[in-house]
Amino acid sequence: MGWTVELSSGAEQQLRKLDPGIARRLGTYLRMLVAETSDPRERGKALTGPMKGLWRYRVGDYRLV
Repeated sequence: MGWTVELSSGAEQQLRKLDPGIARRLGTYLRMLVAETSDPRERGKALTGPMKGLWRYRVGDYRLV
């Protein structure tokens, strides 16, 4: 199964507001997560409740859903 990363328009706006170094670090993490793992869920934490089916990833002080 191939994996893709999709950013909502709100996420793209928030990413543009971040310091360029932090934004680059988050982008690099997402590319590595998809490119270097057979199942990206191995590195994340499953969410529950209304966000069930989504996964959270920690990158330093930031959380990616």
